Amino acid sequence: MTEFMNNRKVQAILIDLGNTLVHFDAPWPDTFQEMSDALLQSLKKAGLSIEEADRFSQDFYQRLILNEPSQENKYKQVTATHNLMELLKGYGFSEPDPLIINCALRQMFEIAEKYWTIENDTIQTLSALKSHGYRLAIISNAEDTKNVQQIINNAKIRDFFEVIIDSASFGFAKPGSAIFNEALGKMHISPLDSVMVGDRLDTDILGANQMNIRSVWIKRRSRFSGKPLPDESMKPWKTIESLSALLQILE
Repeated sequence: MTEFMNNRKVQAILIDLGNTLVHFDAPWPDTFQEMSDALLQSLKKAGLSIEEADRFSQDFYQRLILNEPSQENKYKQVTATHNLMELLKGYGFSEPDPLIINCALRQMFEIAEKYWTIENDTIQTLSALKSHGYRLAIISNAEDTKNVQQIINNAKIRDFFEVIIDSASFGFAKPGSAIFNEALGKMHISPLDSVMVGDRLDTDILGANQMNIRSVWIKRRSRFSGKPLPDESMKPWKTIESLSALLQILE
């Protein structure tokens, strides 16, 4: 981080959603099974009965959760809709009805949405940042845009943000430069006048560093916390334990 960048006044704050503003308050393996059951039940009601349900759930988990956007495909985001459609084709359903797909995914994501919980310091911190004149945006990696929008609605934080971008609707994910450029372009702001706050070194921090955006790593729910830095390119400009510490380091 150059001295020139350090001396530029921060005008805009780009913020990750999951594990930064909200967190998932449930044991993940059990919850995914509950989500998968809801998905399969919805498909069955629509006439798409899956005989090998356990294997189907594992295959969908592999596609949805483990197969993240990569540098090789320029961080192109594959949506949950596309993943489910292609998986059903692989199980012999040649042309699944998009309405059936969307209904099943809604049933599944509604299970997850009830477990996303706003962090205790989110509202207070966002209010303080706004009162100090900072412009705010959310940049979230996600497989389903309706899911992201509902989480934001449930947390009652939409009105704090000038721009909200999720990779499912935009088409490209962090750490790729496209999604950062989209947010900065909508705000008509320079990377040098911005900060990115997030919990993931490999998406939030790496992406910001590559864009000459000052990066702030929030450690409290990060899977990288307590581990050696994976790579120098993921070194954050600042590190905070909680969101409430953000205003202090900016001021």
